[in-house]
Amino acid sequence: MGQKNIHKQNGRRLQLLLSVGLLAFFVFAAAGLNLQKGKVRADPLTTDQILDNGTKVWKTGVDNSGNRLIGGQPGFVTDLKSSMSSSALYAKYARSDPHWRIRSVVRPPGYGGATCQFSYNGSGLVSMASPTPAYVIVPGADGGINVGYQTHRRADIVGSNPYTSPDGFQWQVYDTSSGWIGQNIFGQNYGQGMGCKDPSADSSSDYSKANIYQFEMIGKFDIKDSVDLATVQIVVNGIVDNRVKAYVNGCELKGSMPGASASDLKDGWVRTRHGTTARSFIFENPSGSPCFTRKGNTLRFDVQSTYTLTGLLITNIGLQAQSNVVVVPGTRPYVSVGAGDVVAGAPVMTSAAGNTCTAQNAQAGIAGWNNNLPGYAGAGGKFGVTALAGITGFASAQGSSQSGAGLSFANTGSSPSSGQYGGSFGSGGICWSPPSNNVTTSAGDTLGGMTVQPGEHKTIHYTGDLYIANNIVYAEGWGNLRDIPGLVIYVDGNIYIDAGVTRLDGTYAARPTSATAGGTIYTCATPGNRSNIATEPDYFNICKNQLVVNGSLIGKAIKFLRTCGTVGQAAANEPVTTTGGTDKGTCGAGSHAAEVINNGPADWLGRGNMDAVTNDQWNSVVSLPPVL
Repeated sequence: MGQKNIHKQNGRRLQLLLSVGLLAFFVFAAAGLNLQKGKVRADPLTTDQILDNGTKVWKTGVDNSGNRLIGGQPGFVTDLKSSMSSSALYAKYARSDPHWRIRSVVRPPGYGGATCQFSYNGSGLVSMASPTPAYVIVPGADGGINVGYQTHRRADIVGSNPYTSPDGFQWQVYDTSSGWIGQNIFGQNYGQGMGCKDPSADSSSDYSKANIYQFEMIGKFDIKDSVDLATVQIVVNGIVDNRVKAYVNGCELKGSMPGASASDLKDGWVRTRHGTTARSFIFENPSGSPCFTRKGNTLRFDVQSTYTLTGLLITNIGLQAQSNVVVVPGTRPYVSVGAGDVVAGAPVMTSAAGNTCTAQNAQAGIAGWNNNLPGYAGAGGKFGVTALAGITGFASAQGSSQSGAGLSFANTGSSPSSGQYGGSFGSGGICWSPPSNNVTTSAGDTLGGMTVQPGEHKTIHYTGDLYIANNIVYAEGWGNLRDIPGLVIYVDGNIYIDAGVTRLDGTYAARPTSATAGGTIYTCATPGNRSNIATEPDYFNICKNQLVVNGSLIGKAIKFLRTCGTVGQAAANEPVTTTGGTDKGTCGAGSHAAEVINNGPADWLGRGNMDAVTNDQWNSVVSLPPVL
């Protein structure tokens, strides 16, 4: 199952981020980027790891503690329509955002001249050619369609003839932890009839004719020296009325939005529409020199909207980037697949309604550490390896006469001696689905370990992230087919495997909950650092235990994070280990792989009974060529 082609190793440890899929009885698939000369970088950095000197980036409508400045005000509309003076209205309801202001309002191309927009400060009008406060737009009530009142005119605030739509609230997106900001407390622009024509009155569907509101963050932010400035991105969740551009230090960033149509991305603008739900959008450096600097970065969002309402709502904002620390690992841990296929690029089943599957990912590849010598010891699998993009440093058919690229799909153009093992196959395989019978559903969090007894067949569906704290094993002593245990665990979210876990029996699947969340399996984690363990100073010792999975790993991405062993210790046709080891230098007995995946007969024979009415489903099992 594949999503985006991902990259990295961190520090001393090769880290493969793998997208996985299941083919018949076979095991898992991988997606990773070709790693050149062993130089690697750590995982994407979080906002706290990027920002320096206590500086922050702020969502809208909150105080210095991050709390919402003003909640629902049921009496606001009544007061707005009453004879209450505008100064009294502002004294009662007005809150200016301490982190954002409107730098200016700029006339669109073709209209020229200074702006004719005016802000109301509680006593009179103030030209918006210079910075003015960004007022928190007052919601009429908590929840529902309740922000941005359209047509009630107060001439001293919006003029006598704004360009309007029918009476009512405009903005349906509402957030209990942030707030819309705009020109005044009800979001209405200063209209024509005061010597200044509203440009959008000429064409309400042509946003290029609308005024440009420049929302500027008042504070500046610093970026740590360890951050690669070229990789910094601003990630926003929220919405504007109606389209937006972002600028850092006056430099225009390149904007994108998941699920956007071509009409939503036009002339550099990102059109979120004012709609019913918040959207996620990302702003990154344009090609060429980065816009970000180490100290004193400014941030501005330019907003254009037709009709007579303009507003900005940021419900969450952060940064992501890569470290600029590039290292050559002293050890090169590797992954060994003792049985089962490896597939990169197959569709991913999401946890959305109907259990829909994503499209296959043509950019999903596989990368690992192999010695690239005949016998091809190191990263690889004993059966087939399929990738829709390239396969680098990861052999197929290990232990056979075809070891190297013999069972790589495709293997045309491969050159194992130089680390190229084929790939660029046309199809990523089927989309895995869990068993449908006898499913136990549970909330996510922590699973303390388990022994599955002979004759037990379990399918457990966790509806949130799952942390596996101890080993999960099949008890031995199987007298017949019905005694073979079976376990499938599938999770709506991520799976985190504790650093002390050395063995997992069964099938483990992590399903995405959205295009950007969930679906990742982390093979090493601690309760205090689940998703970024490689940043720990003692990472190499924390993740020293070998992990053996007797079964399958399935997900949008798998981060292989164990650190034991190195490709220099690998031998051709290493024996398969089933128990896991704790020696950080050599891993387990026989195999020096940091992670070992075995999709053996117990896994698929035991799982084969799980959907049957009785346990006597299998009549016979025969292995036929070709073995893939």
